[in-house]
Amino acid sequence: MSVFNRLNELSHDEVDELVHSLSQTIIKAPHISSKTVRKSLIVLESMVALNRAYDFNEVNLIIDSQEKAIVQNLIEEAMDYQLKKVYVSNHPSDALGVALAIALETEAKTIVMVDDKILNYGKTFEALVQIANYNPNIVIVFYDVQDNLLKHKNFMDSLIKNVRLSQAYLTIKKDLKSILSNPIGRPFLDTLSKVRDGLK
Repeated sequence: MSVFNRLNELSHDEVDELVHSLSQTIIKAPHISSKTVRKSLIVLESMVALNRAYDFNEVNLIIDSQEKAIVQNLIEEAMDYQLKKVYVSNHPSDALGVALAIALETEAKTIVMVDDKILNYGKTFEALVQIANYNPNIVIVFYDVQDNLLKHKNFMDSLIKNVRLSQAYLTIKKDLKSILSNPIGRPFLDTLSKVRDGLK
């Protein structure tokens, strides 16, 4: 029986007991640093709720950090079931790009759970632009422990909406396109493509 089905058979009290048990496992784990313990405990209830709301054998889940991966693994162990569609990005800034790639390869809904700190990376904004372009079946869950996004909601809304319209972004995109299509840039791009393909 899947994690989704098992969790939905539990009463609210049993879910609370599960969360308490998992939190004790995290706290007592000898190989986990105190910082990781704290961050894992912060996301624990949300991760249980996500697993109760979605069947990650049918829906893709992309998570951006080791702390969330630890919690997800513990949930699967507690339910004695390994999920097929849970992915962990190598770096927080890669999470949205990974989610986009997976969403474009499959027709299943893709949920990506990320911390607000991913907004510190340029790759995040490029991924948001591509998500807007392709409009895949993605739900982005921003996990904002200190309500930083909520405090700056209007600013974040306008920033994300205007990324594609900013002159700096459009200029850089145009310049890169021009450089990569000229006689010198083309071989450079081909070489990079060969190196990339060789590493696969």
